[in-house]
Amino acid sequence: MQQLDIFADSRDVALRNDVVEYLQRRNAAAARTALKQLQDEYADDSALPAMAQLVHELEKRTAQPLANHADLKVARTHIKLEVMPAALRVLPASAVQAWLVSC
Repeated sequence: MQQLDIFADSRDVALRNDVVEYLQRRNAAAARTALKQLQDEYADDSALPAMAQLVHELEKRTAQPLANHADLKVARTHIKLEVMPAALRVLPASAVQAWLVSC
């Protein structure tokens, strides 16, 4: 019989892992649903703001190219100051760079 590890097998960890899995798959709808479930059950979870930032980033995806250098600067600043810290907080270190490239 395998012993239950209360840290690895707790409900909050499982819900957090669900959000991370859907973020890595870039599935915005499923990530939003998993995030809502985590938020409903663990409203004080410290990872919620970073996870919400990444879900929002997936949801706002646009295929429109940047119009000029000013738009590029705004986009780079947003990624550097908001998205990157959230990705570093939530995603496995080995997945952060690939995830950010698609932003």
